[in-house]
Amino acid sequence: MPLFEFHDLRQLQKDDDVRTESSREQASTEGTLNKFYNPYIQKQALFFDSLVLFIEEHTKFAKKGLRTLPSYFDSLDASRPWFCFWCCNALSMLPNLGNDPTLVSDFSNFLGNFCQDKEKGGIAGGPGQLSHVAPTFSGTIALCALKANQGLDLIDKQKMYSFLYSLKDPVSKGFRMHVDGEVDTRGCFCALIVATVLNIMDDKLTEGVAEYIVNCQTYEGGIGAYPGVEAHGGYTYCGLAAMMFMKKAHLLDLDSLTHWLARRQMSYEGGFQGRTNKLVDACYSFWVGASFPLLEAALVSLKDPKDRTELDQQILDYLQWQPPTLDSETRIKYTPKTFSLKDTLKKIKTHHNSEEYCQIEEMEATEPYLDLQDSEWMFNQTALQEYLLLCCQQESGGLRDKPVKQPDFYHTCYALFGLSISQHNPSGSLAVLGDCKNLLRQINPLFQMCTDSVSNVLNYYGGRTSV
Repeated sequence: MPLFEFHDLRQLQKDDDVRTESSREQASTEGTLNKFYNPYIQKQALFFDSLVLFIEEHTKFAKKGLRTLPSYFDSLDASRPWFCFWCCNALSMLPNLGNDPTLVSDFSNFLGNFCQDKEKGGIAGGPGQLSHVAPTFSGTIALCALKANQGLDLIDKQKMYSFLYSLKDPVSKGFRMHVDGEVDTRGCFCALIVATVLNIMDDKLTEGVAEYIVNCQTYEGGIGAYPGVEAHGGYTYCGLAAMMFMKKAHLLDLDSLTHWLARRQMSYEGGFQGRTNKLVDACYSFWVGASFPLLEAALVSLKDPKDRTELDQQILDYLQWQPPTLDSETRIKYTPKTFSLKDTLKKIKTHHNSEEYCQIEEMEATEPYLDLQDSEWMFNQTALQEYLLLCCQQESGGLRDKPVKQPDFYHTCYALFGLSISQHNPSGSLAVLGDCKNLLRQINPLFQMCTDSVSNVLNYYGGRTSV
């Protein structure tokens, strides 16, 4: 395996000698990460073979969130289905759930009988609370991740549909997070993934939603929470995924979206930021990292079916997603100018090298410096794995935003999601950095759970293998 000159390929910030608060924070972050990267840089041959994911420790950490939590978690009492989602998904990617035979029945009972509103539908953040589309999403997907069909049987699909429809805003056509709550792209994603999983999606639910999300795409290319606000990695994923569920991702400006996503991978750190001029954060390993497979599938959908390659079909199969049937006029209208990956990277690189252009956080679009010939996503999978394995693991268990932060269940789940995406390619080839035992189970980035769990629930609700 060839070695590389780390600092030749992973550049520190360039601030044009103009010191700002954000440039000082960036320099401080790079200085902190340098302490983790330096031993790696000095002893690459050793580190390439010895980088280890602390599987046993992360397993123990995730299990802590499943039963009894310390009193200082009281402020998150309205987020209890999220703990089910984060911890069960984290454990599902690791070797096994351990010796807890009552987990499925206990969670099915808790989410289906105690958190579900039996009168109005939907799932609340805790027993006796108001139904909310976010815990409705997290609770439903947690049951799917556990393959808890007995828990899914407890969900009243008719009342769930009524609940989701009650959240549609008659003016914007987007979805509210709860009755009289805010309208944003999160609400659209949460409502549509639940409707997709439970097989209750129809035109009445989706009416006007695509137009709302298109209006949330910003001049930068990413997607904001609602029209007129800054593009954000989490909302970009939510908006893009929602469009995928409606088979309308091609309506977005995929050209500018590609460029915005490509610029979120940090030059020195290797991880992703969530917004322009912000710091790296491990959770965006998923929110941004997962957007690339969705984007590639959206691009494939614009190809004439007879022109699709074997890899194109593998991308669709990876997401368990069937593209819409588009006529030639629609394909021509919405196909971006920089359609191919090669042309996209060339254009981005040229843009980066122009004298008038300088962004301290953007990553050069070079060929992967580690010889992973099967790297097929539009980001540097090796650099992301380096950041997660070297900088984000707590040796006692759990993953964190960055080294100055403490591990938590949220970042543990989404960092592992991102790590899984960077290890698995649609062709079935693997790109695992370090010890071969670091390999996680494959997740489906569109559904936020392991691929076999997606297959189980799609088959359970309608005998489907894809959507």
